[in-house]
Amino acid sequence: MTSSSGGPDPLPPGAVHTLLEETRVLLYLRVAQDGSIRAVNRMLVRWSGIPESDLVGTPVLRLLVEDDKPRMKRWLEGGSTLPSEPTLLNFVSVRHEVHTLRCRLFGHGDDVVVVGEPDVEEDRTVTEELLLLNNELSVLSRESARRNRELEVARRELAETLAELENSYWHMQKIQEYMPVCMRCGKMKTGDSEWESLLEYLRSNEILVSHGYCPACADEVMDEESIP
Repeated sequence: MTSSSGGPDPLPPGAVHTLLEETRVLLYLRVAQDGSIRAVNRMLVRWSGIPESDLVGTPVLRLLVEDDKPRMKRWLEGGSTLPSEPTLLNFVSVRHEVHTLRCRLFGHGDDVVVVGEPDVEEDRTVTEELLLLNNELSVLSRESARRNRELEVARRELAETLAELENSYWHMQKIQEYMPVCMRCGKMKTGDSEWESLLEYLRSNEILVSHGYCPACADEVMDEESIP
């Protein structure tokens, strides 16, 4: 259908409101002068988390944050002219989630119609913040994994050191105990009831020893080497 000017006929107001009530892209809200909600669309139902049957008749101020309530009240009471430019309004869901919408307000008889869309700039800012937080979380996760690996290596090294200390302590305790020694050959009787030289005992228990000569033996060796 076309108008007399050759262009498409404008939609009647009732059809416009029907389209707004059905859309899932824009928020549609019609409010009576007393502040009660007359009509809503699916988007507001989904965002608020409140069934349409419970929204209709409820005060619109219930859906707004505290800072936005005085402005809405002035618009409804006629104490303030409806803004000609889009304005930001913050709606609160039953889950206490805040949705910021760029809204246009129109007069419809004694009612006020609110048509809103998500604030693209705010959504972009939130997305950027989420990306930054995600990147920081990834960095922290990698750093935590690296530290955990270092801690695991340190724990293993500490356990090995403690085991060596315990082993050395056990050997020192054994050495300090009274152990049978042969009066003739000087061999020691070990815990296995076997006889072995002191040097063999130290070696078998991984006790490091160094070699050298006592002064008397050193003199004897020098004398032996000097004999033609």
